[in-house]
Amino acid sequence: MTRALVVVDVQRDCCEGGSGPVDDGAERARAIAELVRLIQGPGREGWTRVVAGSDGTDFHPAFATAVEAGAVDEVFLHGVRSASPSGFEGYSEDGTPLADWLHDRGVDAVDIVGAAVDPCVRATALDAVRAGFATRVPLDRTAGRAPHGTLAAIGELGDAGVELTGTPAVAAAF
Repeated sequence: MTRALVVVDVQRDCCEGGSGPVDDGAERARAIAELVRLIQGPGREGWTRVVAGSDGTDFHPAFATAVEAGAVDEVFLHGVRSASPSGFEGYSEDGTPLADWLHDRGVDAVDIVGAAVDPCVRATALDAVRAGFATRVPLDRTAGRAPHGTLAAIGELGDAGVELTGTPAVAAAF
């Protein structure tokens, strides 16, 4: 099995002080950057690391350092051609859709992390399942906008067959 880490919306707007923040978003950005760097380390060959981000926004500074250090293999912009919150609506700089890019590299399984379980991580994970990828969401590398929406998203992901591990940042609010 060839696995990719898909990072969704780790921009300033998704973190505290942004236009659509999630609680503990900055800490999630740091945790995701740490995960990206760990996957890049010795013994982690075979992982592909991609980022699906909204057009026109900057990565959170805690995550931007991982991108600038070359720890990310490709960046896909979504929200350019459609308003979908799914990273699978994203395209690389040369116009390749995320699913095609992953399939071309033999990827058959994805881990999806990001600032907001509801809606972006949820939409990306559901599209990953539809595209035929074995899909896992490590919830400890996510955050939710609101307890009810986060619980609903987690339930929907579980019902779709997404493997869920950990607890999202909003867990204390439940």
